[in-house]
Amino acid sequence: ATNYLERPMHIGKLKALVRGGPVTAVVPRRWRETALRRDWTTASGTDGGVAIAAVRWWGARRPSWGGVRVPRTLLAGTGTVLQIEEEPWTPSAWAAVRAGHDGPTVLFTWENLKRSFPPPWSRMRRAVFARLDGLIAGNREAESLARELGYRGPAIVLPQLGIDLPAESPRESSTELRVVFAGRLVPEKGVDLLLGALARVAAPWRLTVVGDGPERARLEHLAAEPSLGARVRFAGAQPHAAVARFLAAADVLVLPSRASASWREQFGHVLVEAMAEGTAVIGSTCGA
Repeated sequence: ATNYLERPMHIGKLKALVRGGPVTAVVPRRWRETALRRDWTTASGTDGGVAIAAVRWWGARRPSWGGVRVPRTLLAGTGTVLQIEEEPWTPSAWAAVRAGHDGPTVLFTWENLKRSFPPPWSRMRRAVFARLDGLIAGNREAESLARELGYRGPAIVLPQLGIDLPAESPRESSTELRVVFAGRLVPEKGVDLLLGALARVAAPWRLTVVGDGPERARLEHLAAEPSLGARVRFAGAQPHAAVARFLAAADVLVLPSRASASWREQFGHVLVEAMAEGTAVIGSTCGA
């Protein structure tokens, strides 16, 4: 549930599929991204040959409590493939497999953390897995988990979040190690771990933190410690194009994600974006 037009590279797969026939993306008309404190609004229309069907989100503004319904007019004909890009336990996925579609139905999942759901979510997950003709997993753990939870059909691991390679540009030299973090400021992203590690680095360095979230005030307090020497800059939330400029200006991107009881890294797209800019990356063993 994100703005279809916010990150064009994320929908490149849909634009590529247009070469094989008509493609329609069913997306929420309005959505609030709580973690980023932003509201999305998407209108119906076309983008790169992809038809956009902006529909009403029904129920609470949480994927586990509300969802979208695929218009029946879009499912006419056995040659239509329905691809569900929601987790199998969500009302959106459950409603999609029950929409009376006669053609193939596949689902894309990132979920790599085993969760015990009570009814009705557990029943919805079983019903979705039983009605799928194929599964696309964003990481190896997601495929293994789906198998463990009862999925028996064909599957493929395909992250399918690509990136447009930017033009190469010369880098400015620096006497300091330029470090950048880009992402949500939440405990799972481990920015406090990065601050603690940098406090022990003797060589000159400077850190830029790109992003916002509920942890920002605590992290700013930690960054004020004398051992960090006012070398940390908080740049706040930035448009996606601006994030690329921060990555290109850094020597290394660090994503020190750590697992929690309810979250594991599913892809870490910023790692790929930094590599595309020619920036070295440091990740963790959290999830994918």
